[in-house]
Amino acid sequence: MPSKKEKDLRSLGEFGWIRRIAKDAPSHPQLETGIGDDASVLRPKAGQRWLVTTDTLVEDVHFRQATTNAEDLGWKALAVNLSDIAAMGGEPLAAFLSLSLPGGLSVAWLDSFYKGLYNGARTFNVAVAGGDTTRSPKSLVMTVTVVGQAETSRILRRDGARPGDSLWTCGDLGLSRAGLLALENGWRAPQTFLQAHRRPVPRITEGRRIARSKRSTAMLDVSDGLLGDLLHICTSSGVGALIEPARLSIPPELASFCRKHALDPVETILTGGEDYALLFTLRGAKPLAPWPKDLRPPVRIGFIVPEPGLHRLDPDGSVTPFGRIGFDHFG
Repeated sequence: MPSKKEKDLRSLGEFGWIRRIAKDAPSHPQLETGIGDDASVLRPKAGQRWLVTTDTLVEDVHFRQATTNAEDLGWKALAVNLSDIAAMGGEPLAAFLSLSLPGGLSVAWLDSFYKGLYNGARTFNVAVAGGDTTRSPKSLVMTVTVVGQAETSRILRRDGARPGDSLWTCGDLGLSRAGLLALENGWRAPQTFLQAHRRPVPRITEGRRIARSKRSTAMLDVSDGLLGDLLHICTSSGVGALIEPARLSIPPELASFCRKHALDPVETILTGGEDYALLFTLRGAKPLAPWPKDLRPPVRIGFIVPEPGLHRLDPDGSVTPFGRIGFDHFG
């Protein structure tokens, strides 16, 4: 707990704050030097490539304090970056956090934020190795950079999909969108929906298993909506995709929630965003095997086709282009 003299950042000071967060920061066997020096030192492994990703969360754009508590926000700020490493088939090693904060922000709020961040780091065996803190005139802004590694021959990118490949998802879809709508509108919703939005789970184990398959060709994580992110794969690979909505897995609770609030469950799944499930392609239509019994198996939802664009294949055999695709930061 902060003392009375450490009520906010102004009273604690920059270096007092650095000492405070350094003493409990999670480490990693490949981290030699962490928080407190001019730079961190990581030891690479032979036959590996570094993976580096960064993501920014801005108050009132990506989150609202009225609907997100500090501990959940700390978890999510890290998890969305770990998901990017998972989408390449990698193993995350170290995270770096840069915060722009109002000077009067309470130390108690920050302690709670770091509790969520550190819990996430320990859960997924990631060091919190450094970063920066600066003053913001008004809003909270946080940028997390994660360094990971992957075997050179097992890195999956977006540009490897080819016509005839099957299209798969791994993880929940639509629940985060439902949770966000519930929070913003004051609707009752299952705790799993709220948890999916506030504390997404990066699919690191699943991503590494998919990347190690000799059949995997492309992969990314679903952050801007399934259709929007699928378009990234198709554009990068110079292909199109045919989705079979009837194959989408719609949990009964999501179907019930959507009926109650006049939402289309299929559209919620296809365009919702912030699911951080994995979307990937495989040569052939058979599922990956063997698949661990303690992990939810991937679901095949369609195929890659030569013609550009995203289309749906309905049970009656009709093919139609999709209209609304997904979220665009500047759209």
